[in-house]
Amino acid sequence: MQAISKRVGHQYLTPSSSISSLKSIYPVSDHYYGADRPKYGSTLATKGVGHLVRKGTGGRSSVSGIVAAVFGSTGFLGRYLVQQLAKMGSQVLVPFRGSEDSHRHLKLMGDLGQIVPMKYNPRDEDSIKAVMAKANVVINLIGRDYETRNFSFEEVNHSMAEQLATISKEHGGIMRFIQVSCLGASSSSPSRFLRAKAAAEEAVLRELPEATVLRPAVLIGTEDRILNRWAFFAKKYGFLPLIGDGSTKIQPVYVVDVAGAIVAALKDDGTSMGKVYELGGPEVFTVHQLAELMFETIREWPHYVKVPLPIAKAIAAPREILLNKVPFPLPNPEIFNRDQILAQATDTVVSENSLTFSDLGLVPHKLKGYPVEFLIQYRKGGPNYGSTECNPLGNFESGFQRRLLLLRKSHDDFFERINLEGKNTGAAFFIRPGAGAETHSGDCCCINIYINSNVQGANNSFLDGSCVKMKDPGVHLFFGDVKLGKSLRRNKMKRKRRRKKEESPSASKQQLGSCPMFLYVFFPFILYLSFYVHEIGICMLTFL
Repeated sequence: MQAISKRVGHQYLTPSSSISSLKSIYPVSDHYYGADRPKYGSTLATKGVGHLVRKGTGGRSSVSGIVAAVFGSTGFLGRYLVQQLAKMGSQVLVPFRGSEDSHRHLKLMGDLGQIVPMKYNPRDEDSIKAVMAKANVVINLIGRDYETRNFSFEEVNHSMAEQLATISKEHGGIMRFIQVSCLGASSSSPSRFLRAKAAAEEAVLRELPEATVLRPAVLIGTEDRILNRWAFFAKKYGFLPLIGDGSTKIQPVYVVDVAGAIVAALKDDGTSMGKVYELGGPEVFTVHQLAELMFETIREWPHYVKVPLPIAKAIAAPREILLNKVPFPLPNPEIFNRDQILAQATDTVVSENSLTFSDLGLVPHKLKGYPVEFLIQYRKGGPNYGSTECNPLGNFESGFQRRLLLLRKSHDDFFERINLEGKNTGAAFFIRPGAGAETHSGDCCCINIYINSNVQGANNSFLDGSCVKMKDPGVHLFFGDVKLGKSLRRNKMKRKRRRKKEESPSASKQQLGSCPMFLYVFFPFILYLSFYVHEIGICMLTFL
């Protein structure tokens, strides 16, 4: 009986003549899931490394052969990189040192078993070796632009990168090492963060000359640390502080493009090994222009307070002084980060002769549009607050969209906001001096007014000496978000102050002596100290 079962099993395992004839007709079926088919195999460079096990069509449920240990994967850039690695069928090792919730959002990005969280301690060499044990790719995203009581700039940005490079060299099976630095990293930079990043690049290339170094500019995305902070501050306080005059040039880049550049460096034939790439966006902005883009997206009227550089340093100084002198943690800096203030004192743009996105075969996205759409969450009236897309009025060419119209009625009071909705069909409501009207020099006017209907035009056409030509333009005015009450109160206060000034000009001069300068110099510092006293009190209560 056993002999019969062996013969039957052997018969099914041995290819018959009919199967051989089918192979001659369909030769692809024998290697459909193999790496020898270039369409379905991984494009990962295997320079100096043995054969990789790959199969599948290159999607989420495939096996690309990459086993990547992504240090810093729970951060901003890490979630986008993990998503792109998992989408191509790579296994991603996610080292984390926090709670179990820090990596929970990453497990959904890959197939079952492809995202492997691993607890580790960055100061424990054995735990780092345990993470790298089965990896063939190491990507270092660890970095922080402010100090804490437990971790300094040098330890986070320099020492940890050097430690990872040393362990990767001892490992022997790490075929690619990618170090993510920062644009503007230099040993002569006034910023300690940028100096630490430059030292990390030198240490990594000294240990692994074939490592790839990427220098991204300021990252923009849903969880970024620049536009989110600006929009939150502007929404809460009604203005945005600009360090200096806002003329510093930066080249922000979309975070998805940087994640794609890392994957592109992994998928090449080894040409990116041992090279340094500077990754900046397609457009160069000043800080003021980037703030204008933020205000335009959240549909708020821009208000700025320009803070001179010495005063900004003084505002940020208390945290630096008290950081290691108090027995409790201090709040993290948001707007006034002393090290970032020093970094923004100079322009940070891509060098002329450096390697960029184009050398990796990529074209970065422009910021205006989808990359900053996440800012709609900061609109006061919801995502559709102030939506005013209309066709051109007057002599504007077709396709131009007006989103905001400020109509000033007089010097004292004006409407803050008027939204025009609808399509212009060429009709208008003209008001011109008539033939029999008495004209005075300087008083003649020509106004194009777009109204709701001819009935409204008839009601408004009683102006003496005017001729009215009306059609239905299909445009209407919407006053839902006009803050008339606020304007009237402000204008009333202006008139009251003007009246007092006219009554007693000498007293007003005495009041306006040195008070504005005193408030301009010392009030921000006093406000900042009061904020820290409040936060320190809360921290002490929590500590007790």
